[in-house]
Amino acid sequence: MARTSVISAIERAYTLIGVKGSNEDLPAYRKTEGLKTLNFRLQNYANDSAKVPYTKEVTFNTIANQDSYTIGIGKDVDTKKLVSLEYVKLSENSYQYCLDVLDKESFYNNDRNLNSYGRPCFYYFNQELDNSKITFLPTPERIYEILLVGKFEVYPLIISDDLDIIVPAGWDEFVIYDLARALRDIYPSAVWDGGKENRYQELSNEIQSASECNLYPIVDGRLSDSFDARGYDYVKKPFV
Repeated sequence: MARTSVISAIERAYTLIGVKGSNEDLPAYRKTEGLKTLNFRLQNYANDSAKVPYTKEVTFNTIANQDSYTIGIGKDVDTKKLVSLEYVKLSENSYQYCLDVLDKESFYNNDRNLNSYGRPCFYYFNQELDNSKITFLPTPERIYEILLVGKFEVYPLIISDDLDIIVPAGWDEFVIYDLARALRDIYPSAVWDGGKENRYQELSNEIQSASECNLYPIVDGRLSDSFDARGYDYVKKPFV
């Protein structure tokens, strides 16, 4: 299968909007502008996780008596910032436990014991400006191996890269149309008709449909101090 280079993707995008002829060479300043715009679009996909249609697994170890861990380059979990976190698992004695997710309301709008330690059963995931943060409940009292499964930021590209290195097979056409759509706003002479917009929308819908995930947060409740068979008790309270 032929690979799509970054420069060929940029040239195709310019051709789509009519700025470059099929047999014309692309000037250096337009290559620079195209690369800058491409990286801007890739970085902004972090704001729309549906445009990152693949997941990655990352493992790390908890630290005794530490409940929160920052995810980012050079941070507690040394990897790219998480766009969305889909699954969290904990390994203990050759057994893997699935942790339950708490949404923001459940995390902040319920009573909990800050001095509760044990095997984590819940987690809260929070997006910050430059990093991501995950908090475990109860606080790990020792080292546990944690598996994160989620979508991570797309690395910025350079002009000599292959687009296929950073995006999955079949995704490059969407990136090209998305780049062309962004470049049309820079060039007044750009041509973008209904057919191209319809194709962009088709590709966008395909990407988003292929990456939908169902992550159901725990309903409103109170985090009690008592432990159950799973290690931590979660007592639901009725809606009022």
